[in-house]
Amino acid sequence: MSFSADGSKIAVIEAGSSGKAIIFDALNKYRPLVLDSGRVQKASFSSNGSRVVLVGADMEIYDTVTGEMLTRVKNCHHKWLAVTGVTHSADGRYFATLQGSVVVWHAENGEMLLSTAKSVPGGGWPKQVAFTLDGAGLFMLSEYSGVTYWDLPPPSLE
Repeated sequence: MSFSADGSKIAVIEAGSSGKAIIFDALNKYRPLVLDSGRVQKASFSSNGSRVVLVGADMEIYDTVTGEMLTRVKNCHHKWLAVTGVTHSADGRYFATLQGSVVVWHAENGEMLLSTAKSVPGGGWPKQVAFTLDGAGLFMLSEYSGVTYWDLPPPSLE
């Protein structure tokens, strides 16, 4: 289960092989939005709740109002490893997925920005990730090397 930052939306992942994500509008109690993307393991909302990232074998970004799929990256992770995390930066520019490696994505277009390959610097599988409040960096906790920090690129001036 994942909540939007303002608490207005809740994403629930159906158990079992269907893996559907159901988005509930907690404030207005409208009919839920069912996103049948297949075998979803984790979900994370953008900072304003307008988008949700669903991660399983594929990674998909949906508009939470219309249900329209905005981006899909097929086979973004290993099918045999469970996705153990997905989180957005507070400024909404990035999100990170965690599944034996850490991958940082641009939230707007779903393009991969950075990847740790199979382990984090210093060794070990990553266990948790968290963005700094300003979105300028990412902390990773791994089983052997403790906490590692990545600087992220500054926002584009375009």
